[in-house]
Amino acid sequence: MDIYVLRAIASELSHELVGGRVRKILQPDRRSLLLVLDCPGRKTRSLILSADPAYPRIHLTDKKIASTAEPPDFCRSLRNHLIGAAITRISAGERERVVQITLEKPGAGKAGGWYGLMAEIMGRWSNIVLVNARSSEIVDSIRQVSEAQSRKRPLVRNAKYQLPPEQKKPPPEEINESEFLQKFSDDGPWEEGPEEEGSEEENSGKESLAALSRWLVHSFAGLSPVVAAEIAARVGTPSGGTPQGEFAEEDRSRAVWTEFSEAIDELRKENFRPCVLLGPDGTPSGLSALEPQSVTESRNRSSASYTEFETMNEAADFFFGHLVSPAEFNGERDRAAREVGRHAARAKKTLAAVERDLLGSRSAEEERLKGEILLENLNGVPEKSSVFHAERGGGRIEIKLDPRYSVSENAQRFFRRYKKLRRQSVMAEERRKGIEDKVHFLEGLLFEVEEAQSPGDLEAVRGALAQSGFRLRGTRPEEKKTSRRGRRQAADRASARPWRRYDAPEGWQIFVGKNALGNDALMRQVGRAGDLWFHAQGVPGSHVILRTPEGAAEEAASDEAILQAASLAAYHSKARGSGRAEVACVPFQRVRRPRGAPPGRVVITGQRTIAASPDEGAALMEVLEAAE
Repeated sequence: MDIYVLRAIASELSHELVGGRVRKILQPDRRSLLLVLDCPGRKTRSLILSADPAYPRIHLTDKKIASTAEPPDFCRSLRNHLIGAAITRISAGERERVVQITLEKPGAGKAGGWYGLMAEIMGRWSNIVLVNARSSEIVDSIRQVSEAQSRKRPLVRNAKYQLPPEQKKPPPEEINESEFLQKFSDDGPWEEGPEEEGSEEENSGKESLAALSRWLVHSFAGLSPVVAAEIAARVGTPSGGTPQGEFAEEDRSRAVWTEFSEAIDELRKENFRPCVLLGPDGTPSGLSALEPQSVTESRNRSSASYTEFETMNEAADFFFGHLVSPAEFNGERDRAAREVGRHAARAKKTLAAVERDLLGSRSAEEERLKGEILLENLNGVPEKSSVFHAERGGGRIEIKLDPRYSVSENAQRFFRRYKKLRRQSVMAEERRKGIEDKVHFLEGLLFEVEEAQSPGDLEAVRGALAQSGFRLRGTRPEEKKTSRRGRRQAADRASARPWRRYDAPEGWQIFVGKNALGNDALMRQVGRAGDLWFHAQGVPGSHVILRTPEGAAEEAASDEAILQAASLAAYHSKARGSGRAEVACVPFQRVRRPRGAPPGRVVITGQRTIAASPDEGAALMEVLEAAE
């Protein structure tokens, strides 16, 4: 949902829901809400709000959505404050993707007041926040963001609510023709020069339009890939049918400005044309408030390139209803989280037992010392004594004896206990290291489950579990006894090419592991001597590899490229919400995967630490993804 879709939805909701009262609040899953409203004209409407990172949205729905049997804390909090409240205003932000629902609840004290229900529709940063409209304090949020996670904008109870920060790009509505033409002249998408010899004209035209679409997304705030692609397509098929590739050089920028300004003017005046874009197989592929004038104007749903709707809410309900069911996906994610959590709890319990063994083994040296003292005092210890006191190191030591044995035999018993405790200590140390690796690995998988945006992401988590020898629920015991090679092949099949590759304008390449299997694949298939390896310290996250055109990143990489790679490592980690993260940087040849370690677990030597900003990594991701 881009900002224009949200404005269209908010405008329709304002017309439909203002004056309605909240009758029921349900929470279908941990990131979604369903408000059942009694609206003017005796209408009952259902409004769904979701902060799911894969399917963030807000729209009216006619579908029946099941709720959890036991309402979560956030649902109970909203019921306490909003049941019976009347909606007085609904609006969307001018620049940020936030829809604010203002509600008034009659009564005094805690039972009544003014509230703002903020639906932040921002991909993986999406949230639903209830705010006290008078004090601007946060009453509750569906996803708590602590100050440790985000010093700039914590989202916790009693904190002051702040709108999300604006993008550091000009809004498309505020740029004039001369500014646009200057910007296009400075960094437009057709600076690369003439076509390569032998390239086909049709392919070249498509590449030019794709480059224009990426440039628009990168250059202007709030401009979604859907709107940018439509503007680029209109430029490619101007009135008169002249292909964009045949424009004279001086006409290109004006043609782009003409289509850009006309499309933005349609959206600014709220001449919304709700539609769902369809893929080649007829399945929904995008949601747009701008009519796709550049595609074949067929209205047959089975063959059309898009389908029109009366309202944007109907378009949104159709679009999200035909994707992978969010409720089904969330159920799968919850099951995966429980599966990984079960193994993590068991590993932590084992680790605690090993820690207790280590604590007991610390008395080994004391046992040895007592044995030595007894041997030194063979003639000074009375026979059949039950205790002996000795002075050692300025202190008094009490040694309990078994009267059934001689002094020498008591000493030997202390030495035997010393050896036993030493053996336990060595074994416990070895076990502790292995179990700590498992705990760190499983905590990393829990982070992957939290960040999962598709069924494939969850399948990669299960593949990593299988590769590490953890038994999945529902498998037979004999299925567990697969070979290490078989587990690795199964995991690889579950996540084909589990890393991202980006080519930066400066010429360097960046590889980012998508998950534990991706991190492992980078080690086995991608990394090579001369690369630089990055990882956020002390938290789960992706491995990042930097490679320069010269092939020797350690020597040739600029400070800017290194800082950008470190920022990406910070962004793709659990430190994403913090203002700063410590990132380890080391030549790839100093990274080693221990034998038998879980996927993604490595040992590094000689690293240096870089202070990186996850926010800068997020901004860089926008640039790199737009350039793909």
